[in-house]
Amino acid sequence: MLHRLQASFKLIPLHKSLFSSDFKLTRGDQCKDLTTTHFPELVKFINLLQSIANITSLKTLSLYGLGLIGSIQGLSHLTNLQGLHLSVNNLSGNLPYCLVNFTLLQVLDLSDNHFIGKIAQSLLKFLTSLLLEHNQVEIRSSLSPFFNHSKLNYFNPYGNEVYTKTGVVNHNLAPKFHLESLSLSSTSRGGSFLEFLYHQHDLQFLDISSILMIGLGFLSWLLENNTLESLLLSSCSLFGSLGFPTCNPNAILSQLDISKNQLYGPIPTRICAYFLRLG
Repeated sequence: MLHRLQASFKLIPLHKSLFSSDFKLTRGDQCKDLTTTHFPELVKFINLLQSIANITSLKTLSLYGLGLIGSIQGLSHLTNLQGLHLSVNNLSGNLPYCLVNFTLLQVLDLSDNHFIGKIAQSLLKFLTSLLLEHNQVEIRSSLSPFFNHSKLNYFNPYGNEVYTKTGVVNHNLAPKFHLESLSLSSTSRGGSFLEFLYHQHDLQFLDISSILMIGLGFLSWLLENNTLESLLLSSCSLFGSLGFPTCNPNAILSQLDISKNQLYGPIPTRICAYFLRLG
């Protein structure tokens, strides 16, 4: 049993084997300097969130897979957080409003929960990574709510509800973000052509499967992005012949999925000569 947490500790991984069933996290000023706390499999500790809320200097908090139910409003005082990992729980409702308090947050993982609703345009402009996989959040296919998030480079809303906003669209707006990984695939069969991709030159992984782009041909210009390692375009309603750019061979791309589209004609004979890493 731990009777005291010294203020000089900067990293304390807390494992289930350390505690008895009546464990209560120490509260008060002596905990204020903790910067990272990880709680694996502590479902039985009812006072968990109440205790954590007092450790205001936490920089990284992981509550992965604890079976948490309800909301996370109780964490709103942890304004020094830079990383918050809440994946694989049973959290539900609209995306928590208290997230706007985490102005220093860089990594937010809410994947595998039951969140709903739309993402606020003012959400956390210092984010570098946002993981929303397997929720029911509404994601605008243009990603326009994130255009001012200049630090965002990893975005995974896989399996959420992708939709297209109707009305006047300003085609002159360009996003400030430079994504390296985007997984926008949706089971809702929504969305439309993603113009923001014209401005992305650092992509390594791109999955836009099931984003409907009816009437568009094969997006061969994406292959001119010489940083892409994986390109997944299945079930996008692409139409036309399969063609490749005339630029130099691609020595980076190792995964290409264009299945379940309406592409026709022969497979180019030079496909292996162009994609040097496709197996």
